[in-house]
Amino acid sequence: MSLNIGSRILLAAAMIVVATFTAFILYFDYQQRTYIQNALVAKLTESGSLATAGISNWLDGRRLLVESLANNIARDSSPTNVSEVASGEAFAESFIYSYFGSADGVMTMYPPDDLPPEYDPRQRPWYADAVSVGDSTLTEPYTDASTGQLIVTATTPVFDGSNLLGVVGGDIDIGILGDLVRSIDLGGIGYGFLVNDQGTVLIHPSAEFTLKPLPEVFPDDTPTVKEGMENIIDGTGDQLFTFFRVNGLPSVNWYLGFALDRDAAYASLTEFRYTAIITAIIAILAIMGLMGLLVRIWVSRPVMSMTSAMTRLANGQRDVDVPGTELKDEIGAMAAAVLVFKNNAAEVDRLASENEAATRHAAEARRRAMEQMADNFEKSVLSIVETVADAAEKTQLVATQLSANAEESTARAAAVSSAANITTENVQAVASATEELSAAIREIGAQVTQSIEVATEAVSGVNSTSATVTELAEAAERIGKVVGLIQDIAGQTNLLALNATIEAARAGDAGKGFAVVAGEVKSLANQTDKATGDIQVQVDGIQGSSNRSVSEIRSISGTIERINEFCNAIAAAVEQQGAATQEIADSVQRAASGTQEVSQNVSAVSDTANMVSEEANSLLSSSQELRKLAQRLREEVIGFLKSVRDND
Repeated sequence: MSLNIGSRILLAAAMIVVATFTAFILYFDYQQRTYIQNALVAKLTESGSLATAGISNWLDGRRLLVESLANNIARDSSPTNVSEVASGEAFAESFIYSYFGSADGVMTMYPPDDLPPEYDPRQRPWYADAVSVGDSTLTEPYTDASTGQLIVTATTPVFDGSNLLGVVGGDIDIGILGDLVRSIDLGGIGYGFLVNDQGTVLIHPSAEFTLKPLPEVFPDDTPTVKEGMENIIDGTGDQLFTFFRVNGLPSVNWYLGFALDRDAAYASLTEFRYTAIITAIIAILAIMGLMGLLVRIWVSRPVMSMTSAMTRLANGQRDVDVPGTELKDEIGAMAAAVLVFKNNAAEVDRLASENEAATRHAAEARRRAMEQMADNFEKSVLSIVETVADAAEKTQLVATQLSANAEESTARAAAVSSAANITTENVQAVASATEELSAAIREIGAQVTQSIEVATEAVSGVNSTSATVTELAEAAERIGKVVGLIQDIAGQTNLLALNATIEAARAGDAGKGFAVVAGEVKSLANQTDKATGDIQVQVDGIQGSSNRSVSEIRSISGTIERINEFCNAIAAAVEQQGAATQEIADSVQRAASGTQEVSQNVSAVSDTANMVSEEANSLLSSSQELRKLAQRLREEVIGFLKSVRDND
């Protein structure tokens, strides 16, 4: 189940409040339990001390009466004296029977009672114990055979110097001790009982348990007879026990025991626990309600507003107002981080817009540059090619004409002897044709020179275009640097988000929500970094295209340079033809100036005509080759322009 930050804070606060109240309850429970235990121990100690002192004093008083009777008998052991002393009020009220068993076996008792004839007091346990101890003794409680009462016998030996006269005894009804034990007020949490060191219950509020061993009286939680409050403090059963020794009793070890009901003894603690738990629940509910309201006002509402702002920012709305920037707490720090994210996002949008505009501008500039370059190239190079082609065609015509003239000169030379005038006219015609040929050759040379210049300009234009494309690549590189700057900003945003996460971890539970927002900021920074990476890929593509354009322009430059070389070759051929034509002109001039030597030089004219014919044929062949090259160059230029325009 996913909980929002307010619920998580409220849950954490609830756990803290519950833990705090639990700790307080446990602490006060411990204090209350300790107080109750101390009060209980004090009450039991007081009651036990008073009760044991009362029991000891009560029994000690009867012991003293027995000893006083023994002292009196030591002075006069006659039966008359024994009966007289034993019949006194103190003895009559304190003892059921007072008696003296003499060393010679005579039994004297008060009130008088019939005894069996064979009754010998010296055979009775009380007599033997007193003689054995040599001092006052007290028997364990037992049931009197004649009366059925629970009694104990107090005895003491009677000596006349070192001679044993007998043993004095008194039967004591301990029902009064039972009343004393039952009268002990423990506040309704338990009762007292009398037990000896052998674990036999001597007096119990329930007569059925009298003279019963402890395991029969307390079968579930059988106590151990010993003094101390350990069982009261550390006992785990339903009943708690403590014992107080009755001091001053001769020959017996009796203990006053208290049996307490645990629930009754600690009823006030149980009531305190219920009250504390109910109070804690009410307080926790009230505190959690108040905390829920405060968390909603101080945490949930600002965080939800900030989350809404972040969502709108993530959806591209950059005019969002970031709430909480005026706060000075963790919410304010989160708002400041979101504000940084907003500013960075706006900067990224601006840079992306500028980059897109720059890309469109660069593409448009490249397209215009390529179109301009193609147009200029078409205007300059193609016109030069056309000019070269026309010049080649004219050269071919001139060469054809020159060849025809050479053949005609040969024919005329053969007939020169018969028609000197005709020869002179033919020589003049040859001279005129030779001048025209020279002019045509000079024109071809000029056109070829112009073609070379245009080709040079084309190379310069191509180089300029190459520089422009290089600048385009450099601009793409600068765009790459801007993208790198955006990546640095995204990295810084990521670092800020990391720092915010660390601060949230330091803030503990209070900063968990801040850690979530910081994680979202970090995620957005990573997305920004990824987006700038995509932009970098596009910029790299632009740089690659620019580099390929530079390579293609360099290829065009090489082609134009080859055209330049062809033009240089044509110029050389034209120059050679010009030299030959000049020689023809010189020969014709010599023929015109010395018609009188026509006959002598007919052979020379014939040779010259043959040479002109050969040169004309050579010129014709060169012009035909030049025409082919011009046609091929034209096709290459048209193909290049088509490729440039198609790529654009």
